[in-house]
Amino acid sequence: MQVWLTLPLNEGTQIEGEFVIHCHILEHEDGGMMANVVAGPYDPAVDGAASNVPHLSPLEISAVHLKQPAPLKDSSGQDVTSDIFRRNEFSLVTFGYTTCQGACPLTVQKCVSALGKLNPAEGGRISPFFVSLDVERDDAAKLRAYAKEHSLSPAWTELLDTKLAAAHAFGARRLLSRRANGSIFLTHSTTIYLIDRSMKIRAAFGDDDTPEKMSARIEKELQSPEMAPAGQVKG
Repeated sequence: MQVWLTLPLNEGTQIEGEFVIHCHILEHEDGGMMANVVAGPYDPAVDGAASNVPHLSPLEISAVHLKQPAPLKDSSGQDVTSDIFRRNEFSLVTFGYTTCQGACPLTVQKCVSALGKLNPAEGGRISPFFVSLDVERDDAAKLRAYAKEHSLSPAWTELLDTKLAAAHAFGARRLLSRRANGSIFLTHSTTIYLIDRSMKIRAAFGDDDTPEKMSARIEKELQSPEMAPAGQVKG
């Protein structure tokens, strides 16, 4: 479960930057009541763009619904649409941005590890995607550099969600804020989505899901009666 809060921190200009928030009852802290927070000036003109994106749990939606294909750009700078998610039997989709130093690299590497546990035939049925939500700063060159930095195989496709329409449809969250020095800071949900060619969400993975758990669930979906090749359905 993800919880998003806006808190007034107005005790002085020194309260700005990244901090840890936690319960002072040790048992509660050890039980998970601890998180990172970012404090800074609130700019409704900036945050307003993110507030229009529905922040639905992947458990609340069964499919990615689009009235028309969402516009995207690939790492070559070419215009593509969300129909690119239909080119294979399954797509594994994660959202983030190239300059993220926290959740994004961990999430991408978790996807790489989970897919690496599949046999080649199974892996060939899944196309993995990294979709950047940083429409203000990311571009094709940065997507290419990101793929190289994280040793993503040619099977991966890096995309820029130019109108945030894909994030909207998936229920992914993006919250943009501007710090006092003018720099941009992005917060985003880290859900990983497994969808089929019909854009139905077959599985959604969170921070607590290990590569092993992901791999096992992906294999289960690959072997589902409606998706498994003839003669390959496991009992």
